Amino acid sequence: MGLLASILQMPITVLDGCSDRVTPAHFFMSQHQMIYSALLRMREANRAIDLITLGQFLSDDGQLESSGGRSYLTTLQTFVPTAANVDYYIDIVRRKFIRRAIITICTGLVRQAHEENDDEHTLLDVAQADITALSMDADQQDVLKHVHDGAFGVLEKFEEAFHHRGQQAIHGLATGIIDLDRMTAGLKKQQLIIVGARPSQGKTALAMNLAANMAITNGIPVAVFSMEMSYDEIVERLMCSVSEVSLQALRLTGFMARNDFDRLPEHASKVGGSPLWIDDSPALTISAFKARCRRAKSQLGVKAVIVDYLQLMRSPSRRAQDARWLEITEISAALKATAKELQLPVICCAQLNREAEGREFGKPKLSDLRESGSIEQDADVVLLLWRPERHLEHYGQRDKLAKKLKLKDSDGADLFGDDLEKEKLSERDRQINEYAELIVAKQRNGPVGDIRLRFESDITKFQSVTKKSWSNNPAERQQDL
Repeated sequence: MGLLASILQMPITVLDGCSDRVTPAHFFMSQHQMIYSALLRMREANRAIDLITLGQFLSDDGQLESSGGRSYLTTLQTFVPTAANVDYYIDIVRRKFIRRAIITICTGLVRQAHEENDDEHTLLDVAQADITALSMDADQQDVLKHVHDGAFGVLEKFEEAFHHRGQQAIHGLATGIIDLDRMTAGLKKQQLIIVGARPSQGKTALAMNLAANMAITNGIPVAVFSMEMSYDEIVERLMCSVSEVSLQALRLTGFMARNDFDRLPEHASKVGGSPLWIDDSPALTISAFKARCRRAKSQLGVKAVIVDYLQLMRSPSRRAQDARWLEITEISAALKATAKELQLPVICCAQLNREAEGREFGKPKLSDLRESGSIEQDADVVLLLWRPERHLEHYGQRDKLAKKLKLKDSDGADLFGDDLEKEKLSERDRQINEYAELIVAKQRNGPVGDIRLRFESDITKFQSVTKKSWSNNPAERQQDL
C-alpha cells in the first residue's frame, strides 16, 4: 500500500524508478497486482496518472470493483504522507515476495518428490535452477552503470599492454596454444567460443587439449560436458595427452616402453589432482546444462566450461520441436546466455555441414556451421579445425597437397615434385599426417587468420609450431620449430 500510494503521489518518478525492480507478481494481494499492472500499462501508454484516471482505466478493463473500488483507491492515495520513503517500500515488497517464492518452490518440490514422476537428478536440477533464478532476482542491481568506472578500468588494461608491448600479454585464460593466445589475448569472460570441424577432424581432441592446458597445466578450474564420449574415454585421452604415451598402446595392446609405464603413476597423480570436472550425461537439455553450470560455478569455482558438442544438446520447448534449426537457435542462445550470466568463457564444439567436402582438401569456412546461422551470430570467437590429410582420396593427391602447403624439410628443400627420394617422401608423408590448421574465422575484438598446428595422432594432442608472436604481417606469423 505504501508503494502504490507513493506512485499515486509521484507517478512518473516512482514508476520509472521501480518498474524494472518490481513486477505485479511481487504483490501478495490480487487487488494490488491489478492496480500496479494498470499503472504500468498507463505509464507505457504515456497516459496521465492520478486517482481519477486510474479509476477510469480500471473501470474500462472491468477491474475497478475487484481491485477495491474508488473508495479503496482514495485510501491508497492518503496511506502515506510522502513518497520520500519509496525505496524502503520497494525493498519490503521484494523481500516478502522472495520469502513467498521460497515457500512456493519448496512446496512444489515436496509435491514432485512424492509423485515420483521424475528421477532424482532431474528434481535436483529443477531445484537448483529455481533457487538460482530466485537468487539472481534477489541480487538484482541497477543495470545502468556510469562510464567513469569502465573508462579507468580500460585505461589500466591499455597501460598494462603498453608496458608489455612486444611481449606476450594474456588478459583472459591461456589455452596453451601459443598463437591462439596471442591472437585472442586469452579466452575472456562472457565469451562463447565455437570450435567447428567435420567428423574425425579432432575437435574433441582439441577440446580435451584445451581442458588439459587450462586445468592440469595452469590450475584453472574447468567443467567438461561431453555428450559424445564417456567419462572413462575422456580420462584415457587426458592421461595419454599428458604422459605422451600412445593411446593405442595404453588401451589396446598394452605394449609400451618400460620408462613410459613407470611414469604413468606420476601423470595419474597430476591429472587426478587437477581442478577438472567431467559430466558425460547424454543428450543434455539446455535447462539442465545451465543449472549444472551454475552449481559448478558456485560450488566448485569453475572458470571455464567446455561442451562437446552443440548438436547433441536438446531443447525441450515446444517451439524447438517444430524445426531443428529452431532448436539449434535456442541452444546457441542458451550457451551465450550462460557465458554472460556466469561471467566465464564457454567453449563449445560444433559439427560443420557437408559443404566443405566439395572443396579441395576440404578446407572449412565460417558459413559451414551446421543447421543454424545463429551459431555464427551468437559466437564471439569461431575456430575451424582443418586436417587436410583426412580429405585425401588417393595417394597421388599427397604431392599436390604438399605443394599447396609449401612443405619443406629441415634444410629448406621442397617436399613436393616427381623426383623425391624415399627419405623425402617419408618426411613429406609425416608432415602431411601431422599437419593441422586452426582457422580463426571470427573474432569480435581481434584479428582473424590461420594458425599452424602439429597433430600427434597416437597421443591425440595438438602442438604449437611457432616461436614468434602472431602478426598481421604474414611473413612474421609462423616459424617452425
